[in-house]
Amino acid sequence: MVLDDSTGKPIDSVKINFFEEGDFIKTDYTDSTGVFSFSAGSKGVFMTKKCEREFMINFSKRGYIEQDFNDDAPSTRIEVRLKK
Repeated sequence: MVLDDSTGKPIDSVKINFFEEGDFIKTDYTDSTGVFSFSAGSKGVFMTKKCEREFMINFSKRGYIEQDFNDDAPSTRIEVRLKK
């Protein structure tokens, strides 16, 4: 879920770029409730359990500071707060 850092309200239409081991996988956008989902990476499991691969998710929307989320394997629920 992507929220406005100052208001705590969901942000719709945030552009989300997914990367696995440095390789671009997919672009998606948050829905009207700030929610996004992605279930499988190019090399197998993504966002479901710990593994040895590196993942990066980039969040951007005009009027907000771009933010990256990095992890070995992101949890199934990620909350990101974007600042203006």
